[in-house]
Amino acid sequence: MRVPREHRGAGFLEVNAKNSDRFRGSRIPRMSIDGRRLYGTAFRTLGKFERRVREISELSDRATSPARDGLTGGALRPRTDR
Repeated sequence: MRVPREHRGAGFLEVNAKNSDRFRGSRIPRMSIDGRRLYGTAFRTLGKFERRVREISELSDRATSPARDGLTGGALRPRTDR
């Protein structure tokens, strides 16, 4: 990891990973291997959550799109009993 000049000796490292676009400019404190593993687990869990939210969003779009098309195309009519 590259340590920016202004952070040298300040106890922080710059994130510089393959997916660094999301973390560009982030500062993480220097820590033990156990601490890094803990953070790694937390970031992997967050990544899984983000993927699941994205999947739910895509499924939602696929489920509502035909109904929207039906309403705008005239194949479906709004309910009148409400």
